[in-house]
Amino acid sequence: MAISAARAQTPRRLVIIDNDFGVPVSAIQAVPLITSPAVKVLGITTVVGDSYVTDDVMHTLRFLEIIGRGDIPVYAGANHPLLRSKDELDAWERNYGLFAWKGAWNTPHPGQSAIAPDGVQPMPAGPTRLKPAPGYAAAFLAEQVRAHPGEISIVAAGPLTNLALAIRLDPDFAAHVKELVIMGGLVDVNRAQASEDANLYNDFNFKFDPEAADIVLTAGFPRIRIVSSVANKVRLTPALLERIVAVKSPLTAYYERFALRGLPLWDELASAVLLDPTLITRSTRVFMRVDIDHGMNYGNAHVWSDTTRPHLGEQEVEIIDDIDADRFRDLMVAALHTTAPDQ
Repeated sequence: MAISAARAQTPRRLVIIDNDFGVPVSAIQAVPLITSPAVKVLGITTVVGDSYVTDDVMHTLRFLEIIGRGDIPVYAGANHPLLRSKDELDAWERNYGLFAWKGAWNTPHPGQSAIAPDGVQPMPAGPTRLKPAPGYAAAFLAEQVRAHPGEISIVAAGPLTNLALAIRLDPDFAAHVKELVIMGGLVDVNRAQASEDANLYNDFNFKFDPEAADIVLTAGFPRIRIVSSVANKVRLTPALLERIVAVKSPLTAYYERFALRGLPLWDELASAVLLDPTLITRSTRVFMRVDIDHGMNYGNAHVWSDTTRPHLGEQEVEIIDDIDADRFRDLMVAALHTTAPDQ
């Protein structure tokens, strides 16, 4: 009783999760925030990227239903980048080489059918009775930040189209966000693209919608943390998965079935850093913009020091260079073993 009363009296951090989760992985990447008693998730906003929006919304709703968090509203967001199109990306590939991961625009595997922008892939976890929240993601973002100026933290782990649209809807949007954590903005990774797995160093979130990324990076957010290639440091290994599924629950059962074995915990780290910045052991402050010339480097992030930057709207960001990997693994295990708090 005393613990419950103390929690009730302690203000929880207000968070919005913006993501292109992909299916059927869905919102398991945001579990550190969804299950934290210190956080109130105001909503999840979906965006095209790894999957189209309707597809992502329905699978995310099913995941939330299974873990008993149908109270979190899910908003449909932008279903296309601001300018980039599949035809343009195909032309870019012909000129400059393979774009390793194209998300919703990937060529289907043999025997599979391409999904339409309003389609839904088969739902192996079953259909959902939940419905998406009315309205659009960008409007929800703008309305919530206007209602809670300086109080809302946002983790953006997909293309930044929804945030760019919210910025255009409300010129004060960025200034009134407390902090923004972005999964994207990889720099100095060209050699790794050639010598390692190109998909791990492709910076899909920025390159899928370069104009949106540049709008966000020049909008004037008070604080931006960039989770870039450091996320490749921790992957879902058999040993980590064994720790997670040692406790049986609907959440760990879903995770065991659908989590992407062997891949880095990209979006999970972005959520974890927002929850606990002390995971960061080394970072660098630089000024960043995105190349929006339609050439070889279209969508690449570029950084300067304060003395070399061109002063054309680039904003200071904190690039996370290293993390406490063991503590991050512990945080993930604890989050997946936690019963999600009532909102």
